[in-house]
Parts: sequence; C-alpha cells; structure tokens
Amino acid sequence: MDRGAELELNVLMIIRDSMVPMGAGAIRRELERRGIFVSEATVGRLLVDLEILGMLRKDRNKGRKITDLGLKRLELLERDSVSRSMASNLVDSILSDERDRIMDLLEARRAVEQEVARLSAQRATEDQIRALWASVECMEEAVRRGNPVWEEDGRFHRMLAMASGNRLLVAVVELLRQNPFDARGLEMVRRLSGRLANSDHRSIMEAVERRDPHGAEMAMRRHIDNLVEDCRRLSSGLEEAKLP
Repeated sequence: MDRGAELELNVLMIIRDSMVPMGAGAIRRELERRGIFVSEATVGRLLVDLEILGMLRKDRNKGRKITDLGLKRLELLERDSVSRSMASNLVDSILSDERDRIMDLLEARRAVEQEVARLSAQRATEDQIRALWASVECMEEAVRRGNPVWEEDGRFHRMLAMASGNRLLVAVVELLRQNPFDARGLEMVRRLSGRLANSDHRSIMEAVERRDPHGAEMAMRRHIDNLVEDCRRLSSGLEEAKLP
C-alpha cells in the first residue's frame, strides 16, 4: 500500500472510531500517536478531498464525520491492507526459506522457455497465435480488475510450449510449472514489486506473430530476467529489514 493510501486508511479509521466529529488538528495528533508524521495542512487537504468525494461530511464547525460511502471506501482499503500483508508474509517465507530453489527454478525456466519461444515463432499455427493473444488479453484484463493472473499465466506458457511443436519441451515446461504454490508466490513477488502490469507477454507474442525467432527468444529472456531481478530485490529488502 502506498503512502497516500495508508494515510487515507488511517484518517478514515480515526474518524470512524471517534465518538465526536474531528478536525485536522485532532486527526494529526492521533496520526502522530500511531507513528505517522504529517503536517496539519496535509491532513486538512485530504479532509477537503474526501469531503468533495462524498466520503466525509461536515458537522457544522465541529469537524467531520464519515459517510456511508466513506465506510465502503474504508472497507476496501482495510481489505487491501490485509491482502498485501498476507502477500508480504508469503513472499517473506518463499524468499527466506526457499530462495535458492526459486532461483534454480527460474534459471531452468529461462533456459527452457527461451527455446520454447524461439521455436514457437517458427512453428505456431495461426489458431495457436490467436489463442495465445486471447490469453495475453485475459491476463491484462485480470490485472486491470485486480484479480489473480497466475492460472492464466501458467496456461499461456503451456500453450506456448505446445506451439513449439516439441513434445519434450512441453513435458519439461509442465514439470517446471507443476507446483501452483510457486506460481502464486511469484505473482505476489511481481505484485509487491509493482510490476504485475507489464508488457512482457505482449512483447513475446509480438515477436512470435511476426515470426521473429531471435526476438521471441530475447523477449522471453527479458521476461524471466525481470522475475529474477524482482526476487533478488525483494529478498535483499527482506534481509535489510531484519537487520538490527
């Protein structure tokens, strides 16, 4: 959750839990008690914005109260905060306890799926290309809606392997993707890295569609490299956070 959303969440919580209407000064002091340090002017601007959006209402000159719309917004923010906390804990577990295995998995995927992409650019049928594009669009729509994409991501890579025309590569890709826990964990890594919405799959398909084996191979390599970099960066951040 970014700093702006975190501030909005806490301000709405403070107003909801208060027995009386609250002004910017009282809210700033309560935020400070919670370890959030912002100016009274910043709080005041947020209160005005939330009032304009219909989430707060003025109670004469006494301060502001939360509205039904504000309560719905607060529920969404609280749900998002819990989801992100759970995701962070899972990623912490994956990257702390199984970092080497995850890196080994990604290195193997990089070697295999580069060749898959190269062969698919040469051998994919028009029907397979259309199906792969539909999968890309399905993932992009899921990202826009805030829904999980890991199942469709797995489907895309399996279909790409089928399009390579090599049965052994299909079997290896299936083997490397047989653990759904890995797929969910890697999706959370990308989500926490802010790179879930990315053009990697689209770049792969553009190269496949124009029958560019080298371009498809390099696009797949960048895709896996990005995953590796996200894992390393998050892992480093977790290690630093644990230092005294």
